[in-house]
Amino acid sequence: MKSVWDNLRSVDPLTIVAMVLTYLLTFPVRLVRWSLMLGAGYDRVKLMESIVLGFSFNNLLPARAGELVRMEHFSRWSGKSRITALTSVLSEKVLDCVVLLLLLATCGLFYALQFGINEKIYNFSILFGVAIFLIVGGVALVYRKRIQLVALLRKWNASPTILNLFVKVCDALEFLSNSRSTFMILVASAVIWILEGLVFVIGVHAFNIPQSLLIGFTTLCFVNFAILIPSSPGYVGVFQLGFIFAFSIFHLSSSEAMSASVLVHSCQYFPVTLMGVLLLLKNSLKKVS
Repeated sequence: MKSVWDNLRSVDPLTIVAMVLTYLLTFPVRLVRWSLMLGAGYDRVKLMESIVLGFSFNNLLPARAGELVRMEHFSRWSGKSRITALTSVLSEKVLDCVVLLLLLATCGLFYALQFGINEKIYNFSILFGVAIFLIVGGVALVYRKRIQLVALLRKWNASPTILNLFVKVCDALEFLSNSRSTFMILVASAVIWILEGLVFVIGVHAFNIPQSLLIGFTTLCFVNFAILIPSSPGYVGVFQLGFIFAFSIFHLSSSEAMSASVLVHSCQYFPVTLMGVLLLLKNSLKKVS
């Protein structure tokens, strides 16, 4: 731990500022993406509040409970059902997986050109590629056949609750009917993860590690696939394990991985958590007054 602390003390404060600002730039893009997914007519300030609260509570509560906080906050002020809100959030996660998988495949290609094929990257890309293909294909098929499926559910005398649930899920997937919106959502998703990747790249470069671009984006992919699994508040531990695994591919030490992970994690954890706490205080003061 002493070497990790010594490494962190050597980081230029301007590097930390650059990492925090780059990370915060992802939030306006997340707002644009969610707005496109939900459609017109929503208060963008309130949408941003829901996003920030979701991220903040993911850092404070275990098992990614922040997603439920985001759903509940959105549902209360918008009047939309919780199912519609939750489906839109889950759709975001699927899109994130698609973009991360493409980034990982790209990293694997550049790795292969320089060092030869890496089995860890190759096997992981294949495994997740098949899983994501099945999920995306299944969602698209269900949405495309939604009218026939509703008729089938009625034929089977499905309960009104199940029918209502299915309709609300389809409402949240309405963006799939507009190819332009779907394309813009995919572009926004790509921008989000390129910006997040740059945070990792800057964090890796801060310790004078060579190949920081390739290592940074590769680590981004493995860390974010790891934290998809509900775990500890703020993904503490899982985040670091993702770094250690990715760094091992490049034959870097656990000490280097821990140093970079603490730096990147801190630049993501503290700003958005503070924003969420301040937002809660502001809303509480409004209710009191």
